[in-house]
Amino acid sequence: MTISVLIAGEDAVKRAKLASPLISAGYYIIEAESGARAADLLKRRQNIALALIDVEMADISNVDFIANIRAAGVKMPIIALAGNEEDERLRRAVTAGADDFLIYPISPARLAVSSGNLLQKHLLRREFQSFLPGGQEKPLAVSKWVSGSAAQRDMLEKAKSAAQTGGILLICGEEASGRQALARAIHEESRQNRAPGTSGDKGDKVLPPAPFIFISCAAKGGGGSGLPDNAALEQKSTAASGGTLCFGDIDRLDKAEQAQFLRFIERQVEQGHLASRRGGSGAGSRKTFQLMATAAEDLEELVAEGSFSIGLYKRLGTRILHVPPLRRRREDIAEIARHILARIVGETKHAALSGISGAAAALLTQYDWPGNFAELENMMFRAVLLSEGRLLVSRDFPQLLREDEGQEQPADSVASSRLFYDAAGHIKPLAEVEKSVILEAMQRYRGKISEVARRLQIGRSTLYRKLEDYGIYPDK
Repeated sequence: MTISVLIAGEDAVKRAKLASPLISAGYYIIEAESGARAADLLKRRQNIALALIDVEMADISNVDFIANIRAAGVKMPIIALAGNEEDERLRRAVTAGADDFLIYPISPARLAVSSGNLLQKHLLRREFQSFLPGGQEKPLAVSKWVSGSAAQRDMLEKAKSAAQTGGILLICGEEASGRQALARAIHEESRQNRAPGTSGDKGDKVLPPAPFIFISCAAKGGGGSGLPDNAALEQKSTAASGGTLCFGDIDRLDKAEQAQFLRFIERQVEQGHLASRRGGSGAGSRKTFQLMATAAEDLEELVAEGSFSIGLYKRLGTRILHVPPLRRRREDIAEIARHILARIVGETKHAALSGISGAAAALLTQYDWPGNFAELENMMFRAVLLSEGRLLVSRDFPQLLREDEGQEQPADSVASSRLFYDAAGHIKPLAEVEKSVILEAMQRYRGKISEVARRLQIGRSTLYRKLEDYGIYPDK
């Protein structure tokens, strides 16, 4: 889907010169010849991702235009344009919230760098909002997600294809990696694909209604609701008509629930309620719906171990998306952390904090984040409480500093010796060494079963069995 950029200025020649390289870069250009027209478009057109505003336009030269539109709730990045960097109107614009400024004549290279950087940060912020509780942004179509990491970009291309074809989709990933957010984004992308018209700018078009219904399949003891009974499932599928029915954490279903879920899917297929493309009519006058499911990254291992139904896996696994964990999105971590910081500062009123130091950002980027977005948010919140200056610095992340210190210790350290040798200097029995390794892994990865199993290269069911054998009970 094309990204829309607004160019506002009285001089048509200048607008054309700015538009040309942006059009070549694949952006859709919307033009405004006055400040009044620009203000109207910015308030009305929610699809505009970037605005270039000439502060010398006659109808805004004596007013705080940027301050006014920011006060009206306009959040997208703004580049202020002027003929002289000493212009008082430019100074007011930057003070009021313009994200960057450019001075005429503007080189295509300078324009490309400024617009590209601002667009990536803006779209990444909107993507990030959907991962965290309390985010106020509307669901963002997957074509609007951005990333500096190759793993995420590859996944997004596959997600866009899934939005076009519909049908059954399985989304696998680690806990808190954004599986449900991706499902919602694919749903939104598909909804926009079915809007009137063909492609490109749909800002003023009414999108068709398309419900997104989410059912948590987490075990009842784990904070979820479990799989609903057959009658409730039928009600949910009817309510999802023309939209998406998404089942979360299907790897937590027990054997009986797996069989029930497979029978439900088979009924929907037989009755024509699941189609290769969404939105068409199924049996009778009822519309079809897309069925999505999310699961742990190691679902295939659970199938191999026999703890997850191979029949259900084959039915769901015709198309699988793997959401990369944060450790495979290192290029994005620092920027995501800055957006988390801005959100926390807004919620906690720590107005003195303005950013993250380079050293602290590097520290965040080097860490593996086994808890993904949830762990990053929690650590950022603790850092805000610890901070004393205007920037978060390395000492505000003591957990990560300990990680670094631990990595610098030699292999023959005292801790390593205690792992393998008893008090008399003899090699410990294999079972004791294994127990110590599991205890160390459980502590290092904060009891995250999937992460511990992955690091130890064993299945989750095997890990659970060993935990029980050794009397190791993870914190509830």
